[in-house]
Amino acid sequence: MQSIITLVLAALLGVGLAGDRLRDELVARLRREVGSSGALDVTVEPAAEPRGLGSLGRVSASVDQVDARQLPLAALVPVPQPRGLVGRIDSIELAATRVALDTLHASEVRFEAADIRYDLVRALGSGELRVTGLGQQRLTVGLRDGDLDEHALHAYPELQNTRITFESGRVVARASVAVIFAAFPIEISGTLAVEDGRRVLLQDAEIKTGRLELSDELRASILERLDPLIDLEETFDFPVPLRWESVAISDGRAEVTGVLETPAVPRVEPRFQPRERYLR
Repeated sequence: MQSIITLVLAALLGVGLAGDRLRDELVARLRREVGSSGALDVTVEPAAEPRGLGSLGRVSASVDQVDARQLPLAALVPVPQPRGLVGRIDSIELAATRVALDTLHASEVRFEAADIRYDLVRALGSGELRVTGLGQQRLTVGLRDGDLDEHALHAYPELQNTRITFESGRVVARASVAVIFAAFPIEISGTLAVEDGRRVLLQDAEIKTGRLELSDELRASILERLDPLIDLEETFDFPVPLRWESVAISDGRAEVTGVLETPAVPRVEPRFQPRERYLR
């Protein structure tokens, strides 16, 4: 993403590509960076209300079938800069579909950021984009029915033929469990909640086993085995530190939402302080 936005800056600030060549080079560079052979679309818009040199509008990119570790998020983690000339981008949107996240595939990953500030001198001098600040920003992982099936296969091998769906605000896992020489159906359902920004927990859980009777101890053991349902740091294998904040479920879909963990901007006192100077 860093080199992509560098190309955008170079073109729109008059130090490099222009016109149709810009889009062609963006597409080629993005293909090389994310290694995608799927559909790709890149859009660059001028700022609706220019705020000086280096003002851009909306920069958006979408890519299909990609590994999460190849998503260009690292270039958007701000490097705080208390002083210096600043350029602005109104918004950046990155959308990816069919994203491989370690042991599962997410139907969609979407990153949105507004009021991006960057080092204008560095951009004009070397063509490098260094983000120095972000306004509102959000990363959303969209999961659809079946997206967690592969994860369940690796995380809970004792369950067979597992199918995980999202229904009426609850996650529902239907599977079979082998007991001696027979297999019995089992259904586990519950709501989801994010804990400590790192884990998704199964809450208000229910277990239905049909004809198979389970002791209270075994039920408790199964639920303990599902705690946490998803370790986000291990399973959502993004190349940047993230803090997950919420999970929402609707029919056929769940969304886990978080933000990039960004460093605080250091406070710098003004160089000229007449009161302190003359009171010495």
